[in-house]
Amino acid sequence: MENKSSLTEKEKKSVEKEVERESKKAEKYAKKGDYSNAASAYQKASRLAESIRDKRAVDFCMDEANCRLKLGNDFNVGWAYKCAAIYSMTFSDFSNAINFATKAIEYFSRSNFMYAVQWCYNIMGEAYEKTGNYDIAIKNYQKSINIEYSEDIDQKIKNLSKSITKLVVEQECSKPAVKEGEKADVVLKVTNSSKNEISEIKILGEKSNEMESFSLKPGETRNFSYKMAAHENAVPLFRKISWRDSKGVNREMEIEPPRICLVPNVKINHYIKGRLEIGKQSYFVISITNNSKNPIENVKLEISFPPELKVRPVTGYEIDRIETREEKSFVFRILPDTVGKTLLKHKISFRDVRGMRYRKNIKNFILEESLASDDKR
Repeated sequence: MENKSSLTEKEKKSVEKEVERESKKAEKYAKKGDYSNAASAYQKASRLAESIRDKRAVDFCMDEANCRLKLGNDFNVGWAYKCAAIYSMTFSDFSNAINFATKAIEYFSRSNFMYAVQWCYNIMGEAYEKTGNYDIAIKNYQKSINIEYSEDIDQKIKNLSKSITKLVVEQECSKPAVKEGEKADVVLKVTNSSKNEISEIKILGEKSNEMESFSLKPGETRNFSYKMAAHENAVPLFRKISWRDSKGVNREMEIEPPRICLVPNVKINHYIKGRLEIGKQSYFVISITNNSKNPIENVKLEISFPPELKVRPVTGYEIDRIETREEKSFVFRILPDTVGKTLLKHKISFRDVRGMRYRKNIKNFILEESLASDDKR
């Protein structure tokens, strides 16, 4: 496809019309559930949009990724995210380029296409390099050549190493996974890995306010802790860091945001509706409330009932979709044959909008029957 600078105004308008046609075609396919053709149309729309520097190219890539998720092909999902990362680089949106490349790595790794993972590490390396974060750029370039050696990437690492600051800045979450909406404990770690003292270190906060400056001796580390609400568009407290190096030069770089693995916030309750009595029918209910900002899908229940309980499922063992702030339930009709305590063990699994599947072991539930309807519980 020709570069924007070589297109006449008439040619550009022609491409714009083609973008609209393909995007509308994709929407129609998606509504019909024809995700294969929808994904192909979104892919074409994204390429056309990028050729005329239309930023919707990235949005079309995301639409394609969602269709690919429906089809269950991890490599194609990764490819859509990789294209979104490349287009974000074109638009100088380096933060999103990093985020999309990270997602692409997740899906390429899952399908074991390591050469594609290497592409994404190079994209991330370039994005961090563009923002002046040379330490993190080198780390990503190094991960790339660890997969397969490249003389060009090796030279990039050597060139960056000559101008590296030796001030290492990392933000880490204390937990490997956090429920969406809950608080995550984050630690910012600043280390002077050079042989000289680094002075006038200042950290720029969320609202552009600077923390009190400090200095670090060679090998010294200073930690800063804070809490952060865990959600997709969470803004970390610390954004940039500036300092004066050993030569008296003032330097500044962006701080890499903490990587927080979000788990959908799903609440599960179970209870008996009506008294549980010998020879009397009652209902066992397992309710699922989705407190996340996105729907969950393909919710499945794994449960086994003992033979002394006559059980009939009312709703089945699978729920297609639970919307945000919605509650749905699995309901079972129960008729006890004998008196005693019954321990029920069950598991719930579901899939988020990205296609990731989660499993939760639910707290055991004890059923205890009464002898007759006039017994007191």
